[in-house]
Amino acid sequence: MSIDPSGFMLDSNVFSRVVDGVLLLPEKAGRRFLVTGVQADECRRAPCPARRAALLHSIEEIAPEFCAAASFCFDIEGAGWDQAPWNDGTGRFEAMLARLKVLDKKQKTKAQHLNQIRDIVIAETALKLNATLVTDDGKLGQVVEEFGGTAAPSSSLA
Repeated sequence: MSIDPSGFMLDSNVFSRVVDGVLLLPEKAGRRFLVTGVQADECRRAPCPARRAALLHSIEEIAPEFCAAASFCFDIEGAGWDQAPWNDGTGRFEAMLARLKVLDKKQKTKAQHLNQIRDIVIAETALKLNATLVTDDGKLGQVVEEFGGTAAPSSSLA
């Protein structure tokens, strides 16, 4: 993937791919990697202590820049008080979430619904920063592209 001055917003699944050995540590030279506190929180939520430690270590090794989430969300660590500005009022966040729900038609538990909100926080932040969202979640990538952004799979970092 070529140099992008706006950066690459790394979805949480990028860190999983590194830990699983599917993706080598991405080369940082000439690249700007970004995350919000949401991705770090998702890694901290891994139920297995060994996997949690490995995910957090992969964040340290990749050393992305931490940026504020684009929209404040209750109950979402990384997008709460002092971590994100109030929603900009455009309705884009809500529209993106509604579109993701249409694409991901399965009945959702509360935990899965919160995960969709986390995904949209990450995606909307990438859009606002004009960053490419690097994700292996095809539905989330589709939402980003439908709303005018750019998405790419983690394999494009190799």
